[in-house]
Amino acid sequence: MILLHKLGDYRYGYPQRKSIWDQDAKAFIHLEAVLIETTFQLNALAPQNPDQPYLPTASDLLNLVAIILQSDATRQTLQAHKIGIYRVQDLRQIYFVDDRDQFAASPSFDFTLTHSRTLKSSVPMVQTFESNLYRT
Repeated sequence: MILLHKLGDYRYGYPQRKSIWDQDAKAFIHLEAVLIETTFQLNALAPQNPDQPYLPTASDLLNLVAIILQSDATRQTLQAHKIGIYRVQDLRQIYFVDDRDQFAASPSFDFTLTHSRTLKSSVPMVQTFESNLYRT
């Protein structure tokens, strides 16, 4: 079993702001975008049986996932959606006592994806303007 957990988002830098005139909609389109680094953690559990030593360990499974995450196919697929892989970190090996009172391994590693979050708003064109200036 491989488990995926989101650890958090880190906003990188300041938001980019720009306004564009949309001639078809007769409105200003205001865009605000910020770069985000999102970190995920992958854990694996794979019960071991001494009678079946050929089965992959939890560490074997996670090392395979790390290779897949860093492959050209994954990178190209993510780039097509404007997502980048920033970092795949080292594998950590953690042991715990399972429900059968045996030590089991639960390896994990973190990886970070980069992407942007965009806020879009529309401001309609001003049709008329009346100046009401009065002397006080």
